[in-house]
Amino acid sequence: MVRLLTLFEKELVWYRHNGGVIPWDFDGDIAVMKESCNATIDALHSKGSGVRNIAQAVDAELPEGYHMVTITDDGVSTDLTTFSNCEVGELRIERYWPGTEDRMCYTDLWFLDHESSEGADCHCDWNVPSPRVCIENPYYSRGCIAEADMFPLKDD
Repeated sequence: MVRLLTLFEKELVWYRHNGGVIPWDFDGDIAVMKESCNATIDALHSKGSGVRNIAQAVDAELPEGYHMVTITDDGVSTDLTTFSNCEVGELRIERYWPGTEDRMCYTDLWFLDHESSEGADCHCDWNVPSPRVCIENPYYSRGCIAEADMFPLKDD
């Protein structure tokens, strides 16, 4: 199904904040290549699944007490019908703890494109080594990162 690539928090924070560390950044981060996401949606649809998008597909598989939300201009939303297939920059898996409405622990899912992917809108500086991956998120702008820096672990 979807090939998930775990992002090491320190590395992602380094890219987001010019080398700084944010002590309150307690969330987990997972990057999903859009091409893997699209292949998963295609496979689900070919099996007759009626899911509209990857958020609905993942939400259906989460353990009790966890749920998927979309990231919006106003924060987060439980409305999982606002996009089709994998056309989203970021999703979040979260859990509410009994007796509180505070979001305690969550994992962000970031959707990335390879620079060469059809439809990718990469804006890469000349000095970023290839191959490159692109982050296109309306809430955090766009970015271009060397794939070897983002995903240092390899399946051999």
